[in-house]
Amino acid sequence: VQLEGGDNIVSPGRAFVLTHEDPLAENTLEAPFKVVPQEDSFPVNPSQFRRVFPGNSLTVLRVKTQ
Repeated sequence: VQLEGGDNIVSPGRAFVLTHEDPLAENTLEAPFKVVPQEDSFPVNPSQFRRVFPGNSLTVLRVKTQ
């Protein structure tokens, strides 16, 4: 990921990932936590970073600025 105008970004960034090995998995009343977001941190240099996204996933990346 390359960020325009991101010279004042500070590390680490945070990632919130919602994924499951079964693409048809869903939460139910019997299994309400079958698919839950996982939080992770990752290093960020001032204007770019590299990240591998898992298949069958939704990822929200958050980075802070100074």
